[in-house]
Amino acid sequence: MKMNKIYGLCAVQLMGVGVQIMNRVAGSMIVFLGVIGIILFVAREDMERRKYKTCPKCKAQILKKARICPKCGNQYMQAVSEEALMEMIEQRCVEEEERTSEMIDCDFEKIEEVAVDTFTSFDGDIQEFLEKKDSQENILTVN
Repeated sequence: MKMNKIYGLCAVQLMGVGVQIMNRVAGSMIVFLGVIGIILFVAREDMERRKYKTCPKCKAQILKKARICPKCGNQYMQAVSEEALMEMIEQRCVEEEERTSEMIDCDFEKIEEVAVDTFTSFDGDIQEFLEKKDSQENILTVN
């Protein structure tokens, strides 16, 4: 199908060459339009191709941003487990300040509570959402 479009655009160019015998300007315009058509077609195909990647396991075309192949389940990037992430965060907090794990857990609970409230409060009006977010940040800094 894609090759048929290229062949069609090449046929337009050949017609333009034939028309140049009768009318040089009209023939040149037809050839020019054929060239523009080929350039646009190739550019569009390249842009579409860049949206996808090929799965190394099953060779399926999937979106580049996908982390897991929907066909075979191949994982591109291994996610960090929650336990490992918590250990890294706790380690960094301990290095920066001498804090107990109870203090860190309390901070995580506060962050989680604010995050859940923020996500559930979003109803589609972005300006209102941002204003509400700013007011919540002001409340947190006061406390």
